[in-house]
Amino acid sequence: MSPLIIEDIEKRQLRLPLDRLPIIANCCQYRVRLDGTELVKRGHSVSLAILALFLLNGEILYNRPDNEIRVSVAHNNVTHFLNAQAFNRYSPPQLAHGLTYNKSCRFIDVKLTRRGIRTRGHLWKLRCCIDTSKLPKTLSYVEDNGSLSRDERRNLMLLANKLGEEGFSCLYEEIYIYLKRGGTFRYRNSFAEEYQYYMAKELATAVSEGRLLRLGALWSPSDKYSPYRGIFICDQSGPDNLPDYVFTASREKEAGHDRHLPDDVDRHVSLEVDYTVGKGQLPLLRTRRWIHGLCFFYGCPRIDVVFPWPSTIKQI
Repeated sequence: MSPLIIEDIEKRQLRLPLDRLPIIANCCQYRVRLDGTELVKRGHSVSLAILALFLLNGEILYNRPDNEIRVSVAHNNVTHFLNAQAFNRYSPPQLAHGLTYNKSCRFIDVKLTRRGIRTRGHLWKLRCCIDTSKLPKTLSYVEDNGSLSRDERRNLMLLANKLGEEGFSCLYEEIYIYLKRGGTFRYRNSFAEEYQYYMAKELATAVSEGRLLRLGALWSPSDKYSPYRGIFICDQSGPDNLPDYVFTASREKEAGHDRHLPDDVDRHVSLEVDYTVGKGQLPLLRTRRWIHGLCFFYGCPRIDVVFPWPSTIKQI
């Protein structure tokens, strides 16, 4: 949505070009703002200011070499660049309103550094596969309570039983506890509850369709043992194209103040990524695709990661 909004605003004949900054921020619900007056004093480019606004508010770029569109921001306007380079392969859950969901797909706690876009979240190393087409189709009894349907609860319990049999006790217990609570969801009661409910429904659907799942353990710099705490639904393109790492982050929107409406939005990211790291450096991640997954990371701190700049930006 944001590149389209920026393109529309760029077409308007404004008396002061930097007036685009607050208009874009209002339309896109950007919490981080830039001081246009100060930018004028320093002689900064309007296009670069818009790009900085876009990135500081958590918007995502393609940054893998094979996904980079050779459009230099140094020789084109920002609209042309964002239409080519902004990540756009979002995949809203079945029940979520697509545009609202996509608008919330943003990084949290962003800082722009020489190496790239620095943000925070959880990095998952994916290992074990679960072929749900081989799960049994029935259970002797399934409670019918909470917001999930009886069939959805049955599918999740079938998966939990399989995880328990395979020795993945942490995930088994987490799913069991979630279902015991009822898998409840009440609109706007809790952002975390709402998002977990959507992912639980997606996972239940994946089980009913016999999809391939991968289990994820949280990555740490020390590479110490971590139990599986996440279950991710693999793309239908086949086992030869399975992801090895996933980056997730989420945060409820920050409330507005001083009689102003909130400018922020609830944020959630769930990306397949390529991962590399140098000695003593933060994980370097490159965007691949959006992925759905049900994660349990209570008490597990976020880590800092860097999404390196696309080469098209390095030319500046």
